[in-house]
Amino acid sequence: MGSYFSTDKSSTKNLLTDADTAVENVTKGQDDLYKKFQDLMQKEMQKQQTDVAALKEAQYALKKHLSKPAGDTYAGKAYRPSQQCGLKEQDGDCECVKKNKKLTEDITSKEKYIKDLESEHKTYIKKLELENERRIRDLETENRRHISELETENGRRIGDLETENRRRISELETENGRRIGELETENRRRIKELETTRSCVAKLESARNEQDTQNQKLRSEKRTLEKDKNQYKSENMQLHQEMTRKTRQIQQLEDEVASLKHQLHMVKQKKVSVSLYCGSQATLTEASDELKRMLGFHWEALGIEATVDQCLDPRTHPASTPLIVLCINASRLGTDVSNALQHINCEPSVAVVILHHKEMHALPSQPSDKLLVGAQYRQIGAIVDIAFLKAKGMYACDMNERALDKLTNFIGSFVRQG
Repeated sequence: MGSYFSTDKSSTKNLLTDADTAVENVTKGQDDLYKKFQDLMQKEMQKQQTDVAALKEAQYALKKHLSKPAGDTYAGKAYRPSQQCGLKEQDGDCECVKKNKKLTEDITSKEKYIKDLESEHKTYIKKLELENERRIRDLETENRRHISELETENGRRIGDLETENRRRISELETENGRRIGELETENRRRIKELETTRSCVAKLESARNEQDTQNQKLRSEKRTLEKDKNQYKSENMQLHQEMTRKTRQIQQLEDEVASLKHQLHMVKQKKVSVSLYCGSQATLTEASDELKRMLGFHWEALGIEATVDQCLDPRTHPASTPLIVLCINASRLGTDVSNALQHINCEPSVAVVILHHKEMHALPSQPSDKLLVGAQYRQIGAIVDIAFLKAKGMYACDMNERALDKLTNFIGSFVRQG
């Protein structure tokens, strides 16, 4: 019973609800039991009534059978009850009569059984109703007693709870006052931290804006540097190509210097006499003077004592002395060279110098010794190209550098000990 006690009104209400539910459940159980009993009694009575009906039908059939006269015929024959029912006659009564008596007794018995069932059914229902009413009264009495005890217990507990609540409220108010003070102190501290944080954020925003500006400048400088980088890369590639070309030229020059040093070593303290034939053209005369001057400077630097004499008649020129024949390229190369060598024997002691009266950019790309392929040209000791202008003379260029080297190599086999 103590388990039903509660400390609040909701628990009391729940307990009353549970009591009402228990009463309803008991009533429902009684109703279900009463219904099952009624169904069972109804089925039994229906079965008994069916059996009684069957017995009555059988009795009726026997009565109808026994009521037929003895003289009746059936299918042209004399009718006899014993023959119709298939039973034998014994002591003036056939078996049909006995069966009829038995059926009557069974019917009477069944009817009596049905009446007993109905009486028993009524008695049982009355007992159930009385038991139901008693249980309901007991439950109501028990519920009223429980409710009274619960109300008393709830009143006591409610008083205890109110006292406890007042004590707890006082403690909570004291605790809340303390916590509110702590929270206010914490809030003031956090507000101060927030103001400091806001100040830092403002500084960071300013620094970020400055950084963004700096980044924009850096990006602009980066784009400029990228552009300069690409330009420098292109220039670097060009310089690399130029350096490669210059390296090859330096290597060639080093090879030529080594060859010249070797020749210098071979011709040191040696002398040579060279004849120069230029015909009667004024341009060739000017060119011959320029050529003698340049050859003189070049051979002097190499330590060769050379004497250049003007040849007036190349037909009387000895084969042991090198002869340089000047030719100006005025029209076709083959015709100009052929005219210059008209009265000269083509032999290894003869060198043809072809003058190109052109600017550097207009000079031929191929040397003349590659273009002159006749049999007479193969007998000549050297074919040399020289660039010449009246205003500049023999100006500095790759063609003239190669010409001086070829002429130096040409006269190398004609030098003699000094």
